[in-house]
Amino acid sequence: MSGLHEEAADSFSRQGLMTHFGAKLVEAADGRCVIEVGSADHLTQQDGMFHGGVMAAIADAACGHAAFTLAPAAANILTIEFKINFLAPADGDRLRASATVLKQGRSVSTVEARVETLRGAEWAHCGEMLATMFVRQPRGGG
Repeated sequence: MSGLHEEAADSFSRQGLMTHFGAKLVEAADGRCVIEVGSADHLTQQDGMFHGGVMAAIADAACGHAAFTLAPAAANILTIEFKINFLAPADGDRLRASATVLKQGRSVSTVEARVETLRGAEWAHCGEMLATMFVRQPRGGG
């Protein structure tokens, strides 16, 4: 793991939803971000698997924080849109979203995220997200 980008880690720590989920920022640096969350009853759907909303939320947060690591100082990242494909049941003990910036522009960043669930000792691919992020420049920053 590459470590934690200080501003991205600070941003993540202020996200109430991620705190509610018990999500952890594992990596955030150099256009990448990894977020993990453990299984808990309040994160499941009716069959006991991770809810699709949890998958989407951690993938969205991972995409945003990956873009954050390449943004100018004091910029903010806001989601413009995303698409997620659920590829397999998220029926493991942990959920992980690993995001990578595909293209970082001055005002728009395109990011992809792979979502996996831990089944025993193996990570199983269960989702893919493609997201567009708005890089909100700081006031006076151009």
